[in-house]
Amino acid sequence: MKKISHLRNVSVSAERLACLSIPPRVVQTIILSFLVLSAGPAEAGDTGMSRVIELHLSSTSPSTARNNLSSAPPPDNTVTVLSQKRAKGTPPTERNPELSRQHLVVVGLNAQGQEISRTVMLDPRILRAETTDPSGKLTNPELLYRNDVTFSVAVPDDPGVIGVKVYQPRWTGTEYALDLIGEVKLPEVAHD
Repeated sequence: MKKISHLRNVSVSAERLACLSIPPRVVQTIILSFLVLSAGPAEAGDTGMSRVIELHLSSTSPSTARNNLSSAPPPDNTVTVLSQKRAKGTPPTERNPELSRQHLVVVGLNAQGQEISRTVMLDPRILRAETTDPSGKLTNPELLYRNDVTFSVAVPDDPGVIGVKVYQPRWTGTEYALDLIGEVKLPEVAHD
């Protein structure tokens, strides 16, 4: 779509139209109409909105009982694509994502295994539990991990994205390391 801002050399001015003794409201309408018409028609699909693939994923720990809660993340995971669909939109982005052990990092990969996209999201396996002491006072909240969870994430609708890897951040004392908790190849999707 053409932008109106590039039309600086418009030869029609309000002063020239005012000399023709036309009411100011009509002059404004003429100028606005001229600017819109000279910008040209917008092309279909030229909205600046990109497309994403919305993935519905499952993360399951095969070595732990289903619906079991633990105070630590499951030791092993199997990630499965339950469904995927194309949609208009952009993947969520953060200017300066701050990692914690309460996040997951979902990385979109190309056929060579190179990173194409990265999404930081809250870990859907986490449940926050609060308990009370004998007097009824709330104690410190505790994080519990579900061993079987489904969640959704959006990755760019890019023909190069053929799979995703899901990582759990781990603090090393100086920085966060990313531990792989699961990976999955995406089913074939037709791209425009």
